[in-house]
Amino acid sequence: MKILAQRRNSRGAISLTFLCALAIGVVSLMMVLNARTVMTMSLTSRTENVEKANALAAAAIAETKSKILADRNYGKAGEVVVVGDRRGGEWAEVSFNESAEYSSLNNLGEGAQKLGEGGVVLDPGLIQVLAVAHVRNVKVVSYE
Repeated sequence: MKILAQRRNSRGAISLTFLCALAIGVVSLMMVLNARTVMTMSLTSRTENVEKANALAAAAIAETKSKILADRNYGKAGEVVVVGDRRGGEWAEVSFNESAEYSSLNNLGEGAQKLGEGGVVLDPGLIQVLAVAHVRNVKVVSYE
């Protein structure tokens, strides 16, 4: 009888250990899957922010081009075009101010070459438009 009691206790202990290990494994699996879901969601959110920033930059470039078409001297006085809402965290800007981090250049009607952003040489009659878009923690620089 003592042998049967020992076997029952050892079997009970083994199954209790097995159940504890199984529970720990299930909890660990749930934590890993939850972390993967959060990572996937943050990657999707970042991709969406990049797409929004690209769209804002394109809008800022289009608006700047329309202003230059209306006035060939637009930008020569250091003007800035802003599209979007700075307070909302989603905006794009085109700056013709030479002290800006990314400065656009209007060389229409000039008689000499000028050095643009990134060492690009602009011949007379050319413009370089650089838009910087900010969407939350994403910054996109676009040019045309």
